[in-house]
Amino acid sequence: MTETKVKPKPAGKGSREALVQSALGRYREAGMSAVSFRRVAQDIGISHMQPYRFFESKAALLAAMRAQCFREVLGVIQAADPIDAPPLQRLYAITADTFTYLFRRPMDYRLMFALNQPPPTDDAELAASRAAVYQHLRAVVVAGVDSGSLHGDPDDILHLAWAMSHGLFTLHVSGQLMHGRSLDALVQPALDTMFAPFRDSPDLQPLREAAAQAPPISTLEEEDPDDSSQP
Repeated sequence: MTETKVKPKPAGKGSREALVQSALGRYREAGMSAVSFRRVAQDIGISHMQPYRFFESKAALLAAMRAQCFREVLGVIQAADPIDAPPLQRLYAITADTFTYLFRRPMDYRLMFALNQPPPTDDAELAASRAAVYQHLRAVVVAGVDSGSLHGDPDDILHLAWAMSHGLFTLHVSGQLMHGRSLDALVQPALDTMFAPFRDSPDLQPLREAAAQAPPISTLEEEDPDDSSQP
């Protein structure tokens, strides 16, 4: 399956958006230690005090960076979603493309789900960007329940699928998949299992046939993990 490339919108010099893009670029290239107000200000050619017009602290900048990452993931989800297809096919397409996208961006994943970040609800922009991702996925799950192809509470279904996905990626980005299985090897069983408990039949052949059209994740170029990037 062809990966969707998300292009950030142009940002004016000295704008809040330019600062976030500069900080993300630094983080993705060299980890969290490379991100400071002085450095991102230098990158876009403004005074080192000007970032304080937009962010009261580095924590506020990190929240904006996380919000941008979630917006980019939402763009991938929206592009991957075959909205006229049956709900299960939509869920599979979304999950496969999102797995592929995040597999190539382990540093983004660390940033988005860092364990030591403040509660996302503390920042309105971050909370809204996360909610937008969740609501898109929830609408697809609700369509599955309404059509009878899934059974159960939509929020239960989505949270359990999220937990499985998050567990796989957390093990992957921390280098803990060390007992004979890789993320690439586990993606297909995970997709087969994720929604199976909520279906009438264990017949997953239609999903497997759809999966055959996607390239193996292991063929994609992966960014170098950087353990020092945890904020």
